[in-house]
Formats: sequence, C-alpha cells, structure tokens
Amino acid sequence: MDSSTSTAVPGGLDGQLLQAVTAARHAHEATAAELVGRVHQGQRLTVQHLYAAAYSQALRTWWNLVAVQTGKHGLDAACAIQKVRSWVRGHLTNGPGLPIPERLTDQVLAHTLFEHGLGHVRRVAARDFLADAGRLLLLAETPAAGTSEKEAAK
Repeated sequence: MDSSTSTAVPGGLDGQLLQAVTAARHAHEATAAELVGRVHQGQRLTVQHLYAAAYSQALRTWWNLVAVQTGKHGLDAACAIQKVRSWVRGHLTNGPGLPIPERLTDQVLAHTLFEHGLGHVRRVAARDFLADAGRLLLLAETPAAGTSEKEAAK
C-alpha cells in the first residue's frame, strides 16, 4: 500500500484494512513465486529478488498480525492496528542484535552480512507498515468528503 491509495474504500476502516491485508498477501505471493521460480529454473538470484521477497514477507507478517487481532481476538480494526503498530515500534527499537562470531571465516562473514542485510529489510518493512497503518487510522478519523460534521459524528 502506498500513499497514492488514500481514497475512500467502501466499508470504512474495515474495508481499508481488508484491502491492505489482501494487497500485502498478493505482493508476497507474487515475489515468493518469482523467487522460487528462479531457483527452480536455475536462474541467477539478484539482490533485488531477495530484497523483494524478504520485504514482502515482513510486510505481510505485520498485516497478518492485524488480521489475527480482528478475526481471532475480536478487536475492532482501529484497536488491532494500534496494537500491532505498538509491537512494530518495539521491534524497531528493541530488535535483536547480531552476535560477533569468534572465528571469521568467509562463510561466517557472508552469513553475518546477509543476516544483517535481512534485518535492514525487515526494518524498512516495519517503518513502511507504521506509515501505511498510520494513514489508515488518520483516514478513518477524517470525516468523508461531502458529509457534514453532524453526520460524521453519528
């Protein structure tokens, strides 16, 4: 979801949340299928493929957590979004650090650097989730165009 999708969606916040969860799921399925296809066909993997797959997986995870909060735990959409946003902020500030290996072989160095890069990708996805989820909450609080303040207060 990006800032260009800020138009009203039927169903209010619930509809917008469903759209965000569905978009994250579709993006992840597409990037995962492309990555698996490239591996299966023996094609070269690039950082763009790995980034897209890791980013879409992380973003889908955050949106799925919101869906679980609304479905399984029965929270309304706004409370679920706020709860998961709180978890994501904690993840960004208290994320796990990388251990420093005792012996730095080429393989250990490659693993360490790769894990470090994946951590950055997950943090980018977390920040994008926070921004997109925040926009959803703001749109839900803003009266729809063409309604009076009295109608919006109802």
